[in-house]
Amino acid sequence: MTAPSGPGQPPEYGGSAGSGYPGYHDPYPSYADYSGYLDPEPPKPPRRRKNSPLTILLVLVVLVGSVVVYAKVTGDNAGEPDAAGQSSPSSPGTTAAPDSAQPSPAPLRPRPTRKLEDHPLMVDGGKLAFAQCDLPKIGRATDQLRTYYLAGIDCLERAWTPLLEAANLPTHKVELDTSADITETACGKADKDEQFVAMYCSRNSMIYMPTKRLLRVYGTNSPGGHLATLAHEYGHHIQALSGMLAAAGQKQEEAGEGTPVSAELSRRIEMQANCFAGMFLAATVGRGTVTKALADKAVNDFRQADDSPDSQSSHGTGKNQGAWAKRGYTSNNAKDCNTWAAKPADVK
Repeated sequence: MTAPSGPGQPPEYGGSAGSGYPGYHDPYPSYADYSGYLDPEPPKPPRRRKNSPLTILLVLVVLVGSVVVYAKVTGDNAGEPDAAGQSSPSSPGTTAAPDSAQPSPAPLRPRPTRKLEDHPLMVDGGKLAFAQCDLPKIGRATDQLRTYYLAGIDCLERAWTPLLEAANLPTHKVELDTSADITETACGKADKDEQFVAMYCSRNSMIYMPTKRLLRVYGTNSPGGHLATLAHEYGHHIQALSGMLAAAGQKQEEAGEGTPVSAELSRRIEMQANCFAGMFLAATVGRGTVTKALADKAVNDFRQADDSPDSQSSHGTGKNQGAWAKRGYTSNNAKDCNTWAAKPADVK
């Protein structure tokens, strides 16, 4: 499937016929990603596969550019130490310079690591910090929904930031758009198909949570659905910050658009985001307003997703999507979210 015609349009991975999103630029930079949950409720046109609130569209495109950090450390000494360990004067009649230690090298700047199965987060692992989420009561008004999502993002950042910092990876706050609907984003025009209920664009590190669509899918009686959606989209933000999304995008470009290899990489991306969402729920369950019932329901909702079970599937079966979410929920350890090293059968 291809993106709309026109120069500069990237390949499309998943989604409905005719949909597509232009690429993005992230702060580091890397490759494009754009994701959106799908609503299972509206009737589907003949060629549309079975979708659900947790099926995601993701587009990746190569951007030209790189970030190179240079560090230069210099130090001037008045004289070199002699055999007795004393500093020799630099010239007759001058006072010897005191001994001083060589300056320590400047610490390396946090930056993404463009690896997949051997990424530090996948090899060394690490658990999310426990975070107490005091989420407000969800309501139908836009300001009530925005307040709920912002509280969720605050929890997500408090849980994820220590792990990223420990791995010397960048941290960058995500932005939130709670327009009633989506027409235009920093990644281009949004799909008019209202089955997409939430999206993430890395050009501006923005999570789009259109209130009209989310209320239609979840109403106000399923706060776990809202939280699971938000946590999954934030999972893509973590992939972008860590560099894994860039590495996967590069491999997709090499494999070619529409190939089985590219589709499998897309499924690995999506299922890892499910696993990251499960980790977050594990780090917050039983604390604040995230009850066990709410967290369990949120994790189980991932099993409702169901993508076309063929080589072109970009999201995978509900069974596998749910399994990866539960895996993160059970262990709360990033190394257990290594979808890149998983057997093909586990990411179908």
